[in-house]
Parts: sequence; C-alpha cells; structure tokens
Amino acid sequence: MTCVSPGGGCDDPAARSWAGPWIAYNRSTARADGNFSVNDLSTESSAMFFRRNWIKTTGRVLDSRVREWYHNRMRGHVVGMPIAMHNYIVEFTAPNGEPAKLEVEQHIETVDVAIGDEVPLFVSPDGKKAVFDKKDPRINLMAVHKASKEAEKKADEERFRRQLEG
Repeated sequence: MTCVSPGGGCDDPAARSWAGPWIAYNRSTARADGNFSVNDLSTESSAMFFRRNWIKTTGRVLDSRVREWYHNRMRGHVVGMPIAMHNYIVEFTAPNGEPAKLEVEQHIETVDVAIGDEVPLFVSPDGKKAVFDKKDPRINLMAVHKASKEAEKKADEERFRRQLEG
C-alpha cells in the first residue's frame, strides 16, 4: 500500500499526480484511469470521510430553502433537468442532551424532505455540525426509488389478479 500525504511520503510521482493529498490506494487495485474503490482508502482517510465517532440521531425539519440548482454535465454540456438542492434547518437533541438547531445541506444522493419530517442525522460529538445519514433508506434516493417501484409492481400485480378473478 502506498500512501500519499500532504507532507510527501510518496515515492511514485504518477500516484501523487492523480491520488491527491489525503488518499491512500492499493497499487494492485488502482486503475490506469485514476479511479479507485472505497475499499482502497486507508484507515486514516476513512475517519475523515466517514465521520467516525459522530452520533446517529433523528431530527425534525423546521424550514428549507433552495441552496443551488444542480446541473448534470456530460462532456461539458448540461444534460437533463436541473435538480434543486436544499438547505434545511433541523432541530435535534445534541449529544450533551440540549436541544439544538443547525443548517443541514441536502446531498445529491438524498431525496427532498418536507417541513415537519423526521430525518436521520449524524451529529458531531460537540453537537456543532450535522449531516444527513444519506444511507438511511428513508431518505436515500435509490432506496426510496426502489421501494416506490416495488410498491407500484405489487399494486399492479394485485390489480391484475383481481381483474383475472373478478
């Protein structure tokens, strides 16, 4: 395993040029195009990326606003419809037990949430930062989409069965 750090420590100039300052990669799995899998991250960098020691909790959305319009780009051209990305004010109980309100940004992998909804959060140990738990199936875009498709398929099958029997 070769680590690339801000202070140097990497003897491979090609690796230093694509890996960036905090990434560790395994030479056997690194691809020529510069991509690597999450499994190739070192323990040190994973703590930074995965928010270790943050507390999982739920909060209630008090308000929202559009932060920006996300435009999917392919080869420099905008493709498809723009997506509104939101900032939310979320109320939750901080790790110290006190009620807290913070602004939380929507991630591209999460669905829009309505005011009043309960949302899964990761909160820093000091309670001054919070992010959505984007892997939680209640707000994960792909999980919500999959559940919707399954419910639609089940309703279709039930309707079809009733028609056949009826």
